[in-house]
Amino acid sequence: MPGYLALPRATPGEKLPAVIYVAGADVLKEMLFFLGGMQALDRGLALLVMDGPGQGETLRLSGIPSRYDYERPVAAAVDYLEKRSEIDAGRLAIVGRSFGGYYGARAAAFEKRFKACALFGAMYDGLDFYNSYCRLSSRRQHHLHWMIGTKDPAEARKRFAKFNLADVVGKITCPTLVVHAKDDTIVPVWHAQRTFEGILGPKTQRIIESGEPGSVHCQYDNFPEIPPFIFDWLADRLANT
Repeated sequence: MPGYLALPRATPGEKLPAVIYVAGADVLKEMLFFLGGMQALDRGLALLVMDGPGQGETLRLSGIPSRYDYERPVAAAVDYLEKRSEIDAGRLAIVGRSFGGYYGARAAAFEKRFKACALFGAMYDGLDFYNSYCRLSSRRQHHLHWMIGTKDPAEARKRFAKFNLADVVGKITCPTLVVHAKDDTIVPVWHAQRTFEGILGPKTQRIIESGEPGSVHCQYDNFPEIPPFIFDWLADRLANT
């Protein structure tokens, strides 16, 4: 899995907390820097972005489709961070945006090395997302089939049915932030509500009300406020106190 590790300014020998930022269905690792990722560096957090299965180079050049057990590729990324001398392996967090809201939640449920998790546009039920997203255009349906390695809608529905947090979200025990919008037409707000309700560990929820800035999918219309809020929250949980 190709990726980038970006390091903030630090004193020599300083061990840095780090955030793994996971994209969704159609975002590349390079884009994540401009979708809030640079906020991590401003707060003294190292940032790891990667193309996991079903994303970017991993899909396009290596032909590796997505998988429901996303804790596996994320665990490999955590293993990598543990080997880096600049990183404090005891202060790691994960951010998942859009479909990455499923990936991040799934990873946090099984990967207990994370001290915090932020879901930036939650995703609870992959099959519901598939059915609603494909209604928008056949081109989007084609992309989702490519993403998970199938061309047949019936087989795609079987695979997306496994992308579900119902039996998983209760295993999340690290502090978790869920941010979503009531006007999200791509992932309805009930995905965030169901995710938040199922988390058993410490949790914080921010639902942007209808008509407010940030009330669209992943808060594209309020980037000056929402990504700083998310990474402030993460920095507080990863502070070396």
